[in-house]
Amino acid sequence: MKTSVHLTPRQQEVLHGLACGYTHAAIAQELSISEGAVDKHIQRLKVKFKDEPEWNQRELSSEVAWYRIGQRYERTTTPQDPYKVGLRFIVDGHMLREQHRWEEAITAFQEAETTLGTTSSQAARAACCIAQLHLELGDNEKAREEVNRALEMYQAVIEGDAAIEVNVARGWIEYDAGNLMEAKSSLETCIEIARESCAEYVVQDAHHFLGRVYCELGVQATHHKTADRWFYEAAAHFDKAAELHNRWESLGDVAYDILRKAQLHRVQSQWRDARMLRGRARQLFGGNVIGRQIDLEEARIAIRDGTDTHEHLQKVEETLREWAELKYARGMSNALQIVGDGHLKHTSEKALELYVAGWCVNPIDNDRRKLLAGINTIALEMDNDAWQKSVRHIEELLKTRRGSFVYLSNIVVDRSDAITSILSKLRGAPRSS
Repeated sequence: MKTSVHLTPRQQEVLHGLACGYTHAAIAQELSISEGAVDKHIQRLKVKFKDEPEWNQRELSSEVAWYRIGQRYERTTTPQDPYKVGLRFIVDGHMLREQHRWEEAITAFQEAETTLGTTSSQAARAACCIAQLHLELGDNEKAREEVNRALEMYQAVIEGDAAIEVNVARGWIEYDAGNLMEAKSSLETCIEIARESCAEYVVQDAHHFLGRVYCELGVQATHHKTADRWFYEAAAHFDKAAELHNRWESLGDVAYDILRKAQLHRVQSQWRDARMLRGRARQLFGGNVIGRQIDLEEARIAIRDGTDTHEHLQKVEETLREWAELKYARGMSNALQIVGDGHLKHTSEKALELYVAGWCVNPIDNDRRKLLAGINTIALEMDNDAWQKSVRHIEELLKTRRGSFVYLSNIVVDRSDAITSILSKLRGAPRSS
């Protein structure tokens, strides 16, 4: 960015507010001016930055573009220590991530990498955070590419904290892909590195994901003793993750640890313990939108028990709309599956639409198995003509992004290849989907 761009003090304040992600109303309140005045300043900012070679008008209209412009303007007009600037970008990235503004967080971590350079282990950690954010957005392939890039670019400085971050990202990727033993290996490596380097303060996420891996291994186990052993390990890792998160006063993460342990108790049919833990998790989540996971969990239980599901499904549909605004692919897919479960007994065609929409929104292997269970249940109940008619209806909805497929407009990943593959499988023998 050219440093020749001159801004008035007021324009600098407005630009800083935009870079921090504030709404026009919040900027107006902070600066004690009207929203109309803020809008006028923004229009002038657009004019001043429109000729910068790396920006075009389309990008200027996005929050991500304003974040980049604001941060780079401050960096080029106020010389600072690059290391401190890079660390500030990392702090900004974590703040944006906590607010579920994942695309903007990716931009912040990219700026951190650029500022810190390839000889910095902090840059390597920023690269791993980018990989994890792509997972939040439902792009497993891009996440894997980012981890491989980090390993290649920062090979000389990946040790200690950075090595833990790399292996957490690897473990998460393999878990999502359904490769549970590979995930287990990467996450156990994190804990071993932490033990050797006395870096327990950065290994809480590894314990959390190990709990999820062990829980899934227990679900898939064919012998009760093996399942019990995996479940025991899962509980121990969820407890350890909660202990570490609590130590660092990360209450939202503690809530997540407790919720996952509640789900563990649920799969073990320990209903009372599961209900108690869900209550604790709900209190800790407070108004955090990710706390909606509890509404999904309770809807699952209501559907399983055959109790009145209307109120529960309403909450799931509210959650689905909120997560669509966040572009949270995994959350949308899970919500679509649960709504599909709710329709299964009454309208199998609608349930099929919801299951396929969930599959298209987030086609990673670990979630696909759960969706396919519902799809195959419907397939077994239909004759071939009815099945093909339902598939043709789904194709029409997909073409126009109608019905449950409207949520494909709320993900940032191109699902074209995945959708082509899904439709091909649906057109074939139902049981082979």
